[in-house]
Amino acid sequence: MTSRRASSRVGSPTSTLKVRTALTGGCSLESGWLVKPVNLILSVTLAALVSLAYWQALRPLGRLLQRRETRILAVVTVEVE
Repeated sequence: MTSRRASSRVGSPTSTLKVRTALTGGCSLESGWLVKPVNLILSVTLAALVSLAYWQALRPLGRLLQRRETRILAVVTVEVE
């Protein structure tokens, strides 16, 4: 009888575990199941930001390369007397 009362108390480890499991949708925090979706979301977000930065840098860097190519080609093709 006493063990039943002890488990139904608010501060007991059993009730804390039940509340924690209910709040986390059945996943315990110790198992790492809650950490994995957060890592996945952050990884996908970071990959999207890096892809966007790369895409934005392609046009200016392409123009820079084309200007340098024109100058180098002009220097290389000059006839030597």
